[in-house]
This record gives sequence, structure tokens and C-alpha cells, in this order.
Amino acid sequence: MMIGSLPATDFPVGYAISVALLAIPTGFALAPLHGPRLGRLSFRLGLAINELPFAGLAWLLACTLLAAAQGDLASPAAWAACGAAVLTAAGLVVIARRGLRAGPAVAEALAGRAPAPCPDLPLARILFRPFFVRRRDVERVSDIAYGPAGKRNRLASQGWVCVSANYRLRPEAGFPEHLIDAKKVIAWVREHGHEYGADPSTLFVSGSSAGGHLASMAALTPSDPAFQPGFEDADTSVTGAISLYGYHGGIGGDTAASPVSYVRPDAPPIFVLHAGADTLVHAGGTRYFVDRLRSVSANPVCCAELPGAQHSFDLFHSLRFEAVVNGIEPFTAQVRHTGH
Repeated sequence: MMIGSLPATDFPVGYAISVALLAIPTGFALAPLHGPRLGRLSFRLGLAINELPFAGLAWLLACTLLAAAQGDLASPAAWAACGAAVLTAAGLVVIARRGLRAGPAVAEALAGRAPAPCPDLPLARILFRPFFVRRRDVERVSDIAYGPAGKRNRLASQGWVCVSANYRLRPEAGFPEHLIDAKKVIAWVREHGHEYGADPSTLFVSGSSAGGHLASMAALTPSDPAFQPGFEDADTSVTGAISLYGYHGGIGGDTAASPVSYVRPDAPPIFVLHAGADTLVHAGGTRYFVDRLRSVSANPVCCAELPGAQHSFDLFHSLRFEAVVNGIEPFTAQVRHTGH
């Protein structure tokens, strides 16, 4: 019996799989699909690469160089895989350029209302440490109770005291329990903030996604006893609000849970930042909320729609997120300085 070696294949399977694993999320990031199911699929598959295109480019380059070093790019099929890698790289460049457009979008939203956002970007952190969100120059004090419901938190490095609060979630709690929890936090900060070096007379509320909804609701219902059972006399007004890719409609069809129902002439300054390619919370609802608030509010209503941004864009240190942070800082500084 003679035993021979298996015939070698001309197709670099490992290289092709590596390219495909990057090409698919790149496609979802470039052209996200919408709808209840497809929107969630686009979000899950495209989010990371949408914020980390440089990591994708580095991966593609490494895979291609390795395949070339092993002599795996000598057949037409291999060059087809290499061509797919080139197309994916081009897509990643487009994604990176979209990220760079966040800075001008934020600056345009603040035009005439706050100093221009700082143009410097921490490129080393964006390129080499995008997953490490916690900062060494921020002291963290955890598990402080603001109410009786148990457990459920970047400006901190600029001298701010930041309170990152949990709140009761659905389905165990619904509206207005979420808002009541948020107001309990505000009341707690008013009473105890000085114990942690804060100035309780200056208080901004911010949040992302559902937290953006809560931030807007809290800003538009200051000291409203309907949402402050048991602490009706507490001061829950805020100096300003920041909403990142927040939902601004009703909950379960209840318009009483929509910030649009509470727009008011004395609303505090609000900075709304929405993801232009958000497949979970569409920009239309945010545009409507901003238009309605601008039509009645005497204070600034700044709004930046970030080109190509997907929901939860602030999970990584990316070009887009750093541009947003660089915009929030002058917004809060201007509000503190002028009062509006």
C-alpha cells in the first residue's frame, strides 16, 4: 500500500475567511439595513468596525502580509480574495472619513453659542487603546445609594464631579418610575454633592439612548411634583442637559412619556447629539423634538447629527466619540459662564 500526500489547494481558505469576517461588518457599517430585525442585525455586526476602522485596516494588512509570506497569493482564486481585501480596505477608509466629519458637525451645532471644539484628538489612544474607556486621572467611588431601590455611572478629568446613576429597568418598572429615579438622583446631588467636592448649584444631566430620553425628560420637568412622590419640595432643576443618541418619543404609545409633551419656554440649554445612521433610534424623532423645543425655548437648543454614526457610538475611544467629547466641554463651559 502506498500512502501519498494530499493535493495542495490553490485557495487560501484561512486568508479568505479572515477577509470575509471583516468584509461583512464593514458592509453593514457602510450601508446599514433598517427595520425591527435587520436594524438590530446592522447594529450588532457593524457597530465595532464603524468606530474602529483603523483596527480593521491593521488586521487586513497583517492577514495579507502573512498570506504573502506563506506564498498563499499565487493563484487567481487567492488574488480574488486579495481583491476583496482591497475593497474592504477602501470601505474602511470611507468609514474613517465619516468619523472625521463628526468634528465639523459638532462645531456647526455649537456655532455662535460656544467656543469652537478643541481640534486636538488623542490619536494614540484612538489607535492603540480604543477599548480602555476608564481613565487613570479619574477617582471612582462606587455603590453610593441615592434611594431605597437597591443597585442599578468623562468630563471628570476636567474637574467635574460625575455621578453615574443606575435606575430601575423594564419590565419591573415603567414610566414614570425611571424618571422618578432620575429625579431622586438630582435631589440627592443637590443635597450631598458638596460632600464630594461638587458645586450643587451647577448641575448638568446627561445620558445616552434611554438615558438620553431621561436626561431630556428631567431637564423639561424641573421640580414637577407629579414626578417627585415623597420629595415634592426638592429642587430638581438642572443647569443644562446632554442627550446622546436618545429616544425622544413616547413609551408604549404613551405621549405623556415623551419629552415633546413637556417643551417649555424656560427649558435649560440642551445639546442633542444623534447618530445619523442609527438603526435602533431613527433620527426623525430627534429632529421633531429639536424643532418643537426650538420653537418655544428661550435658551439654546444645539443639535448635531453625526454622519455615519451608529447607535452606541460612545462605547469606544474613536474619532467620532472624541470629537463629541471635545464639543460637550465647550458647551458646558459656555452655559456655566453665561447662564445660557
